[in-house]
Amino acid sequence: MKEILAYTVENTNSGDAPILYTVSRYDEIQVEGRVKNNQIIYEVPSPGIYQAKTYTQKNDEVVISTYEYQYFPPERGYRFDSPRDVRDFEKEVLAASKELAITAFQGRSKSLVFDFIFFPARSKNLFVLCPSAIIPGKTPVPHFYRWKWAAQGKFPGNVLVVSDPTFRLDPRLGAGWFVGTREEDATVCFSKVIKIFCEILHINYRNLFFWGSSAGGFIAMQFAKYFPLSTAVAVNAQTDISKYEHHSMLYRIGFKGLSDEEITNTFNSRLSTVANIKNFSNNTVFMVQNVLDTHHYQDHFLPFFSAALSTPKPELPEGIHHIPDSSFTTWVYSHPDGHMAETPEMAKVLIKLLRAK
Repeated sequence: MKEILAYTVENTNSGDAPILYTVSRYDEIQVEGRVKNNQIIYEVPSPGIYQAKTYTQKNDEVVISTYEYQYFPPERGYRFDSPRDVRDFEKEVLAASKELAITAFQGRSKSLVFDFIFFPARSKNLFVLCPSAIIPGKTPVPHFYRWKWAAQGKFPGNVLVVSDPTFRLDPRLGAGWFVGTREEDATVCFSKVIKIFCEILHINYRNLFFWGSSAGGFIAMQFAKYFPLSTAVAVNAQTDISKYEHHSMLYRIGFKGLSDEEITNTFNSRLSTVANIKNFSNNTVFMVQNVLDTHHYQDHFLPFFSAALSTPKPELPEGIHHIPDSSFTTWVYSHPDGHMAETPEMAKVLIKLLRAK
């Protein structure tokens, strides 16, 4: 069965001016023309993220409207517990890399479904963009954090944009932290996939960068511990899931039948970066924190460094500072928006720091 993108356009043009449109896949235009009968009809050739844009003349201005459409068909992809499927997956990654073809993948472990998009480049760097929280019932799943930045070439290297497989477990989940379930650690499962990319693309772990904000920052740090010499960028991140007010839904869904105490005692290394501090000794970690994001500053950032530096009141001044004799560089700043993702301007600074490390 063919997949069709169908979008009805509201006719708000001034006079008889035509409504123009484009359909893009990852910001690359696939087709353009004039809207006919107030409809855009496009046959979707392959999985991915598509955008239909209309350009309408209204008085003396051109109004641009955007409709985003995701096509990720169910029951597809590779079984990562099947040697044959893994070999086929490796071949597709290699082909995508050689052809510089943006490719959407899906893979499956025993109980989890992984969706990820590969943006290849002629580079020995690999950036893994880690997923943040979503709005349950409103944000489409899979959800790809910063895919537009990847499509626009803002990251100097190959980019892997990953959706959180935990979101697929229950539509009520707003944050999953790549925890998975009591049976499977999603971070461990997908680390094997990242290692395949590193092998095929000849990526030295020194040139492997995990990037995320909020829940994505937690995930970035959790991934980095499996890749010595790699770098994590964590922006206004949780460092201990149990201290975050929305963790109870994850506990009920991912760890059915266990009490909070049992979950903490059994799975603490999956739920707390503080529990993994010693594992970061061979990594580089950039931790970015807004002091006006009170919860994350007081309950996540400061306790993490209290444990990391073995001091009850760590001195972490505003600005960018490397902490001597440690793996950590901090960027402490003050912004009235509180809990926020990195801005494009902040991203440029961070990438410059990564180039210089």
